[in-house]
Amino acid sequence: METYNIKQLKKTSSGLGFYCFAVIILFLIIPNIIALICEIFGVDYESNTSSFFISGFTSITAFFVTGLIYCFISNTPLQSVIHINRVKITRILPFIAIGFSVSLLSNYISDIILYNFSAIGIPFDNTSEDVNWSTYKFALEIIETAVIPAVFEEFAFRGIILNKLRKFGDSYAIIISALLFGLMHGNLSQIPFAFIIGLVIGFTAVKTNSLIPGILIHFSNNLFSITMSYIKNSDMISTQLYLIIHFVTVMAVVILGLVSVALLCKNKEFFSLNNNTENDLPLKSKISKSLLTVGMIFFIVIITLETVTDTLGKLV
Repeated sequence: METYNIKQLKKTSSGLGFYCFAVIILFLIIPNIIALICEIFGVDYESNTSSFFISGFTSITAFFVTGLIYCFISNTPLQSVIHINRVKITRILPFIAIGFSVSLLSNYISDIILYNFSAIGIPFDNTSEDVNWSTYKFALEIIETAVIPAVFEEFAFRGIILNKLRKFGDSYAIIISALLFGLMHGNLSQIPFAFIIGLVIGFTAVKTNSLIPGILIHFSNNLFSITMSYIKNSDMISTQLYLIIHFVTVMAVVILGLVSVALLCKNKEFFSLNNNTENDLPLKSKISKSLLTVGMIFFIVIITLETVTDTLGKLV
């Protein structure tokens, strides 16, 4: 593990904070700019196809293009942060099973909590609800909601952010990248569960030294959500049968994940991480010093405002 000093840690953290800040700003302004251009030229930007291209263009620009600019400014070679090493299938499958099971269980718990919010006057916001599903829209949703986020969010969080921070300790890098990943979702219903999922995918990326398992976990989770929404809203089956299929699938995947944990834990090195650095600080100190840098403060302030606005919007 490389040596470092506090100044390096703060500089790196602040730079990554500004990167996340730029991502949020682009997500806020790009759709509005495109919508304005469409209005001027009389293009329907609310159609399925237009929405797909706007969303895809925004994600790619915000995460990928901005990430390339960050790497250029910070003199970071892409090969030093983007690891796409080939991993043996026997090694990758248990990690995917664990990550997928944690994702589904977290989403399932989140849905239960949101549903019960209605009991205290907070409306249940089912963002996946869509009565106009079609095969064409289903295909677009897979690309927009499963493929693009899986590739470009992993590029950002488990590629650039995680690997830039690993020289300060693996545990620290996993926690900070997961925290930023959780906050980036910008709503109270997703932040805690995205943070948990981020921890699992971050751990997987460190243990396999590859983005591929995380991309597959991310893709599998989002694809499952899209598929369940499609089945539910296309009147293919009854609501009761849908709930049974959903529950049974989640439980089956969770059991598979538990079995995978048991198998991997036979290796005593499974939970070991490289946290040995010279001039090291306690984990809490590294985290606090990171979050109190200028770039991180900018990001936390803007994402807090967005989260509060999103929450108040759902209560009105």
